[in-house]
Amino acid sequence: MAQIRLKTPKKNLVSFSSKKMLTKIDKFIIFLIILAALASFPLSMSASSSAQSSKLVVYRDGKKIMSTKLYEDKVVKIKGYNGGYCRLIIKNGEARIVKSTCAQKICQKQGRISQGGQTIICAPMRLLYKVESQNADSLDAVNE
Repeated sequence: MAQIRLKTPKKNLVSFSSKKMLTKIDKFIIFLIILAALASFPLSMSASSSAQSSKLVVYRDGKKIMSTKLYEDKVVKIKGYNGGYCRLIIKNGEARIVKSTCAQKICQKQGRISQGGQTIICAPMRLLYKVESQNADSLDAVNE
């Protein structure tokens, strides 16, 4: 009977237990990630407090028809163009359209708005929902 010899792997493979798992560069990258996370924490806190000073303004055909504070939870039915309507929910500092009588329902798919300058538009109803921030230090853009 012929004897079969199997080749064994060479012994020059490095085992994980004999080498350090984290290099200095790895530790530095982890440090930067933790530092970035800690630095962004105050920004998220100021964003949540901006809802206290923001209001939602609703326009129909370019005319202001309603204004309400974002921190007041409520459900509002807003009459649009040609007898249609949109149902708006304001909850937890966010506003969104949950029901609309327009055909394509794009306004419902736009999601929630809560930051200054964000808008929801329902073109068939000729409605514009806009969050206006009352913070003097919140800028969208600066032009010179």
